[in-house]
Amino acid sequence: MRTRPQANAFVIIPFKEPYRSLYQEVLRPAIEQSGLASLIAEKEWRPGPVAEHIRELIRQSRVCIADLSESNPNVMYEIALAHSESRPVVLITQGEPEAIPFDVRHLRVIRYTPGKKKALLEAIKQALRAAMEYEISPAARLRQMLVPKSIRGADYPFVVAASPLSYREAFRTRGGWKERPLGTYADHLGIRGLMQSFGLIFGLNRLPEFLNPDDFHDDVLSKPAHLFAVASPKTNRWTRLVLERFFENRTPRWEFQADPDSKDLRNPKVQLCVDGRPYEPVHQVEGGRLVWDFGVVLRGPSPFGPACMFMVLAGRSSRGTEATSLAATDPQCLEKLLKRLEEERIDVEDHRQAFCAVVSVAADRKNVNLGPDKDSFRVEDLAVYR
Repeated sequence: MRTRPQANAFVIIPFKEPYRSLYQEVLRPAIEQSGLASLIAEKEWRPGPVAEHIRELIRQSRVCIADLSESNPNVMYEIALAHSESRPVVLITQGEPEAIPFDVRHLRVIRYTPGKKKALLEAIKQALRAAMEYEISPAARLRQMLVPKSIRGADYPFVVAASPLSYREAFRTRGGWKERPLGTYADHLGIRGLMQSFGLIFGLNRLPEFLNPDDFHDDVLSKPAHLFAVASPKTNRWTRLVLERFFENRTPRWEFQADPDSKDLRNPKVQLCVDGRPYEPVHQVEGGRLVWDFGVVLRGPSPFGPACMFMVLAGRSSRGTEATSLAATDPQCLEKLLKRLEEERIDVEDHRQAFCAVVSVAADRKNVNLGPDKDSFRVEDLAVYR
């Protein structure tokens, strides 16, 4: 059984007395008693650019602690780096409130007396508990997943590629479902979720372009754009093209294939394969594919231009695609995916750190239309591509 990695706390202090003693006698014990591992730049020193090393230590940490007592320039710089990486910072100082630098004076600061170490230790432990419970807003979480920092400087369009009528193409039917709503068993769940998410992030100023791959030549894929491909190759051929290009030199390799055991030749079932073998999660839900299914959330640098990002949201069935759409656009399900990525030390703000997550969801049996039971959403597996 795989154990969860211990979370880190990064300590920001001047490297001289009395701060070294304060770290040994108060800060490190408070961190360790809070169930965290302590990181400090002096201890973790290595060759290379100092600023990038500090930033990497901050990225590896769940929370930071900084001593403002002398308004040390290096301390202030590292606090700025922590804020730029969206890490909560516990601030402490020996000085008077008016001595706190103006740029951070509005933040809560723990004022301590050097001789009262026990009181400071307890105050830091309480602050660490509060910082660990700190949650980023749902809109900020969506921005991390859909518009990470690494692509915010590139002014390329966002494109959602899907067929809103894909159920007709897949089932060769002129009508829709009679008993189940389109919102549950069609790809427009992903379209709607992405459009709503971008609305929360940008308002109405920058909504994605919506393209049906059946209306465009495949050469369009080579144009610079951040692409979101919804549904398996059964209804979205661009999903297949992107997967093939991305996995030309990467393993494990994920792909969708027709299920050889499918009895319906007009509408064969789809299976998810990894390195040529059918993939089946250990976790199963009694009731069959229509009640429970899974799919993949794949995000990484576009194989048509690494400055752009692509994301595939595709499942074996509509239920599986539903699971992937919830993983990327529903705050409750997205939170579970982000926690798993954090455990694997993935910087979600960097689209170049590619990952493929297998996610699943079951139907809410109390819902006559078999809508999703979000509480059943799970991250079944995760592959990381460094």
